[in-house]
Amino acid sequence: MPSWRSKLNTLSHSAAFLWKCCGAIILASLVGGLLSQSVRESTNKKPAPDIESDSEEWVFRAKEIYSRLEHSKKPMPDVLVKLVRMLKPGARDWTFDDTQLRYGDLDLGLIIQKHLERSDQKEVFANFIRCRLLDEGAARQEAASRLHVAAYQPQPVRFANEFEADLLMAQQRRDEALGAYIREGSFADAHFARSRACSVALLLEDKSTLRRLAADSSFVHDMNLLTLFHVASLLDDRWMLLRAVALLQWQSWTDSDSIPLALLAAAVWYLILVYSASQEPWRWLRYLPAVLGGVLSVSLLHWWQGALHYGTS
Repeated sequence: MPSWRSKLNTLSHSAAFLWKCCGAIILASLVGGLLSQSVRESTNKKPAPDIESDSEEWVFRAKEIYSRLEHSKKPMPDVLVKLVRMLKPGARDWTFDDTQLRYGDLDLGLIIQKHLERSDQKEVFANFIRCRLLDEGAARQEAASRLHVAAYQPQPVRFANEFEADLLMAQQRRDEALGAYIREGSFADAHFARSRACSVALLLEDKSTLRRLAADSSFVHDMNLLTLFHVASLLDDRWMLLRAVALLQWQSWTDSDSIPLALLAAAVWYLILVYSASQEPWRWLRYLPAVLGGVLSVSLLHWWQGALHYGTS
């Protein structure tokens, strides 16, 4: 027997050595868990809550996004959408020029020209901005009408139905907004619209629409996992429910350190048990069922607790 295996065999029979290994594994797991949790909290921050347009934070965020768009060397329509969606009237003492599309320090007309190519799409963005920033009146109504026309034409312009739906949601006209989000969902890159369509249909508890959306793989793919879980529950679709729980559990496990650390500890103890046993050829299989059974039991318990949590969230 090689010297290292002989020494390992001796140590594996030492109670003091095993207790030290146990303590080291527990301590390393705790330290690793705390460090990774700290890193995760600093890197995976939750989306910032909605803030008032007259606050310094809102102005800072708006200028930050605008600066990215202004200095970008390639079109960034997704970032442009983010900017126009956060626009609100009443920022500091800013005024809105609906002809030049200038809002305080933000030259929105210039940014639209830079990041959009099609003239009809530029017009859609311009009208949506006017609807966001103008007071109630003839000019705002005209912009809303033009946006409505762009959304309902035989070949709708990209973002027209999505922006139309956003305005309808602000007016609590959810049924009409749902239809607009679904129409926008026909575009391949309309991930936001498809996700919102599923959420609004769930909010309305519209089972017929939910069944139609659940039969479309593109809508299912863009559905939030918790939304998928609640849709499956509402439709009593057991297969979809199983899929939703499985995906939620996988997401929970990949975001957590408890599973890999537990598997590491199990692997260490498995090696100790194997090397401390006799040297028969099949010694590797002796303890494998017990270790795998322990891992499986913990996984099933975690699954059951997660399913209860999703059902109450």
